[in-house]
Amino acid sequence: MNIIVEFDQDRSSVYKCMKFYGGKVHSRFLRLVVPTVCLFIALAGLALTNEKLLYLALVLGAAIVYVGPSVDAWLSTRRHFSNPSLGNGVRFELTDEKLSSQTDVSASTAEWRLFTKWMESPEAFLLIIRKGRFLIILKCGFQDENQIAEFRQFLVSRMGKAA
Repeated sequence: MNIIVEFDQDRSSVYKCMKFYGGKVHSRFLRLVVPTVCLFIALAGLALTNEKLLYLALVLGAAIVYVGPSVDAWLSTRRHFSNPSLGNGVRFELTDEKLSSQTDVSASTAEWRLFTKWMESPEAFLLIIRKGRFLIILKCGFQDENQIAEFRQFLVSRMGKAA
């Protein structure tokens, strides 16, 4: 495999990827911790016969579950674009042995064993190094659907199915 991927990073695409990744990472937290906390608040409201606590628990739970991933994605996108070493134009060279990236101001190379798993969103591939550390490769930078399919197949053979 030898694929060249070139694209300009824009806030909208990066935000969508961060929201997608954040939704996957925080799903356990949102499914387990938030409902448990809200249940305790609701039970306290029932025990104290205080309707306001009951309503507070419902509103708080709904707000955190709905808004949490969006806020996290927005903050991550801000951090991403505040790093001047990233640059806007990105060029990736994807080979069987390594992944090389180059921006306007930096260049790096990584072996595939650095990445532990991968995810695919409608807009991009996310190559995960560890929790909270990943690389975004936008699909718009591939020449055609065949290259996207070839890269997806390579990732499956290298790291297994998408997380």
